[in-house]
Amino acid sequence: MDPYQPEFTITSEMFLLAEKISENLGKLSTLSVSIKRKEEARIRNIQASLAIEGHCLSLRQVKDLANGKDVPGRQADILAVKNAIKCYEKCKGLDPFDVESLLKEHGIMMEGLVKAPGEFRQSNVGVVDAKGIVLHLAPPPKFVPELIQKLFDWLQSTDTPMLIRASVFHYEFEFIHPFIDGNGRMDRLWQTVLLQNWKPVYACLPIETTIKERQQEYYKAIHPSTKEGSANPFILFILHCIKGATEKQIEETKTGRDQEEIYRAKLLQVMDYYLQTSNEIMKRLHLKSRQSFVKNDLKPAMEDGAIAMTEPDKPNSRFQMYVRKD
Repeated sequence: MDPYQPEFTITSEMFLLAEKISENLGKLSTLSVSIKRKEEARIRNIQASLAIEGHCLSLRQVKDLANGKDVPGRQADILAVKNAIKCYEKCKGLDPFDVESLLKEHGIMMEGLVKAPGEFRQSNVGVVDAKGIVLHLAPPPKFVPELIQKLFDWLQSTDTPMLIRASVFHYEFEFIHPFIDGNGRMDRLWQTVLLQNWKPVYACLPIETTIKERQQEYYKAIHPSTKEGSANPFILFILHCIKGATEKQIEETKTGRDQEEIYRAKLLQVMDYYLQTSNEIMKRLHLKSRQSFVKNDLKPAMEDGAIAMTEPDKPNSRFQMYVRKD
């Protein structure tokens, strides 16, 4: 089997974008992005990736489904979200260089949505933009298994920097279009799998969300790459999206941390070094909404170790009390 060699040239602009992304990731690491923010990024990415494909559940609805709640909506949209949640939850544990893992995840992603989930297509397909204009006719189905295997072999063996490698993969996967449906959501998922397995900090980035915000540019980046026979325009587009995602997360993390620190300072001001019930704390904070109190004050303070429960093994005990730890 001949080696697979995608057509692209690493440019100074790509290196500058990669350097800026690395610099931003360094800033994020000093901000210590919380588990909560990583979960929020995952939910946003799922909603954005599916919205690109025409599914129309809101961010609130996707979050509710992730939390096991029922939501109104088209059954196909609800099923698409539930399937995507299963896939995105285990990004870090997948083998990014294994074709069988890709097929298995497509089977999960598209279960109940297509006739043959987890199988390569057996018919011709093309890539169209939001207006239905054909941007690219994919290779005939008989070539798909070999092309995908060669792409994965290149992905694992190349010494191309991972940021650029993942962007090249995204374009080449879109070019091959190996499935009858679900190609877009799978190439975005697999880019996430590649990046998260390389550096876990990518789990907190809203990359798919940034792509959705630039959806028309996304389609336009595919066309010149195909026309020029080089992935360069698409690589630059994806790198700009990743850079934008890092900047967005830095700003949101800073803002969120500032707000959390305000809540924590107020909470600790009213908590003396003796045991108090949640109702007593709420009364001293002049709060009426228990849900907001738990979300904004109690849980963040416990996660940071600022306060502790007297009965941690029974969090819902009616005898539960709280105390400052410092």
